[in-house]
Amino acid sequence: GFGDASHEPSTLQQIDAACAARADALTSNDLQKLEEQIKAIDEELGPPVSPSGNVRRDSDGKDVVAVAAEFKRASPSKGDIALDADITDVASTYAKAGASIISVLTEPSKFSGSLEDLLSARRAAQKVAESTGKPRPAMLRKDFISRESQIIEARAYGADCILLIVACLTRSQLRDLVASCKRYQIQPLVEVHTEEEMQLALDTEGVEFIGINNRNLHSFKLDMSTTPRLMAAAAKHPNYSDELTFASLSGAAGRSDVDELNGSTRCVLVGEALMRAPDAGALVNELRYPSATVATKRVLAKVCGVTTAEDAILACRAGADLIGVINVAKSKRYVDAAQASDIVDAVRAFGEREQRWAPSSHGSLDAWADALRTATDRGRPLVFGVVQDQPLADVQKFVEGSGVDVIQLHGSESLEYAEALQVPHARVLHAEPSSDID
Repeated sequence: GFGDASHEPSTLQQIDAACAARADALTSNDLQKLEEQIKAIDEELGPPVSPSGNVRRDSDGKDVVAVAAEFKRASPSKGDIALDADITDVASTYAKAGASIISVLTEPSKFSGSLEDLLSARRAAQKVAESTGKPRPAMLRKDFISRESQIIEARAYGADCILLIVACLTRSQLRDLVASCKRYQIQPLVEVHTEEEMQLALDTEGVEFIGINNRNLHSFKLDMSTTPRLMAAAAKHPNYSDELTFASLSGAAGRSDVDELNGSTRCVLVGEALMRAPDAGALVNELRYPSATVATKRVLAKVCGVTTAEDAILACRAGADLIGVINVAKSKRYVDAAQASDIVDAVRAFGEREQRWAPSSHGSLDAWADALRTATDRGRPLVFGVVQDQPLADVQKFVEGSGVDVIQLHGSESLEYAEALQVPHARVLHAEPSSDID
C-alpha cells in the first residue's frame, strides 16, 4: 500500500504504528529510569545469556530441536487463547521442561501482553535455574520493535533477546537496531517471511539469529513450506555460514510438524499449542525429541449437534477435537449441506487447514485412532457429518456440498455403502439392551 492514499492499513501495519507511537511517547526522563533499571536487573538476576547459544547447545542439527516456548494470551488470528494464564506458572513449566527460549508477547492491544509479563517470566525462569541447576532459558521480548527505546525497555525488563520483524523495517532501521542491540548486550532474532527479507537479513552486519515465520503477518495465512524454502534460499547467499542459527516460527503444534521441517532449522517456536496443551511440559519434550508413535493415547472429545459456525468456534476454543453436524432430517439439530459448509469453513480456518483430511489406509482400529489423534493434535479439529440410513446418492451429495472430513454412519448401513463414500467413515455401534450387567 506504499504511496496509495486509499490503502487501508493491514492489521500488522496498525499494530506496528501503535507500538511506534507508544515508544515515541517515552521521555528522556523515562529512558534514564530504564537505564537505571537495567543495572538493577543485572544485579538482581545476572547478565543476559545468548539465545542462539542456548539453541545450539540444546539441538543436534538433525533430530533433536530446541524449543522456543511462547507465552501468549491472545492473537489477532485466533482471538482469546488463555487470558487468565499465570505467567509465573507457565514460565516455570517451560523452564523445567527444558525450553531453550521463553518468548513473551508484550504487545497490549491485540496480544494482551505486557512488559510486566516479561519480567515475571525472567524471575520465574531464574528461580527454576537456581533450584534445578539447569541453564536458564533465554527471554525473548516478542513485540513490534522499531525504536531503540524499545530495546532499552526490553533490557530493563529482563530480556536477553528481542524480535526484529524485517517486514516492519527499512534497511537502515534494521541495520541501526541490530547495532543498538550490540550496545545493550541483547541479541536480535531477525524475523523473515520472504526470500527478499532473508536476503536483507543476511546482508545486515551483526545478524546471527534468524527466524523464519511460516505465517504471513499481513494476511495471517500459514504455510509450513516457508521454512524449508527460505532455508534453501539462505544456503545460496554468500554470507551464509554454519555459525548462523535459524528458527522456524509459527505453525508447529506437535512432533509431526517438526518432522515435516526435515531438520531445516535447529529451533521451533511454539505458542498457541503450548498455551492450550493440558500438559505444556510434556509437549515441550514431545516437540524436542523424535518419536515413532503418538506420544499420548489421549481420549478424543467430540461436540455433536453443532448448528452454527459461531458455536463450532466456541467448541474449538474449548478444546474439542471433533465437531459433529447432523444431516438427519428428523433431528432437531438438522443442518443442510450449506449450513454444514459454513461450519466446516470456520473449523478449518480455526485449525488452519486448507483441505479436507485425507488419511492413508489403516490396517487396524488402533492405527485409525492414532491417525485421528495426530490429525486433531493441538487445536486442529475435524468435522464429522452424521447420517442415518439415507440414500447413498443423497449422502454423497451432502459430502460434496459440505466438505465434511468424515461421515459418521448412525444407522444400519452396509460395508458396501460405507466403502462407496468419498471420505473416511466412522460407525456407531448400537448395543442391544440386556439385563445382565455382569
